[in-house]
Amino acid sequence: MGEIIKFIFVVVIGGLISYFIIKAITAEIIKEKALEKNKEAFKLEILKRKEDSVHVGIFDSENNQIDDMCVMGEKFSDEIYEGNIIYI
Repeated sequence: MGEIIKFIFVVVIGGLISYFIIKAITAEIIKEKALEKNKEAFKLEILKRKEDSVHVGIFDSENNQIDDMCVMGEKFSDEIYEGNIIYI
């Protein structure tokens, strides 16, 4: 009986870890969303980061801001911080 409880505990903990990994917003996810919004995107700049969102500037290859967007999420990876430049 004790081994069954240990197995259930491991499965539940594994599920929670997977949930947080899937829910974390990464630079790759932001790149995908930027390209969906504007196909001319060359680089992105994190203009403002809040606990549950980031405001992202979208720039072309000549460094002109051509668009912007807001990405909402429960958790952001450490690579997402104000001033960070992400090249597509």
